[in-house]
Amino acid sequence: MNKRFDGAVGLSTLTVRHADTAIALGSGDVTVLGTPRLIALAEAATVAALQDRLDQQETSVGIAVSIEHLGASPLGSAASARANPTSRAEPCDKPPAGFAANSVRFNVFKTFSVLSRAIFELTPSPRAPSATFS
Repeated sequence: MNKRFDGAVGLSTLTVRHADTAIALGSGDVTVLGTPRLIALAEAATVAALQDRLDQQETSVGIAVSIEHLGASPLGSAASARANPTSRAEPCDKPPAGFAANSVRFNVFKTFSVLSRAIFELTPSPRAPSATFS
């Protein structure tokens, strides 16, 4: 198990504004915190948690996100994400770690991998990203 993430904590907060809503982001037709903004909030908490734990040659890459909506976050409400790592031993030299962003209204579970920055600077993407919806 990779111990370098143990004890890392990252926080990210916002007050829901119109630009953060599902309508503004194109992810729904209601004026509540949009799912894309919620994911970005979790990403920001992850970055904050890892900022002092990665080498300069490393970066983190989100590889999976699972969201459980427990209630709406309307305009003017506060939303916050707290990232706490859970490292897992994997059969490779870069074990992924899961982070959770929690508030009263949602749970987000994000998995990321730590990779060399050089991968993104030197290797063209073999194909455009795709999305699968069910």
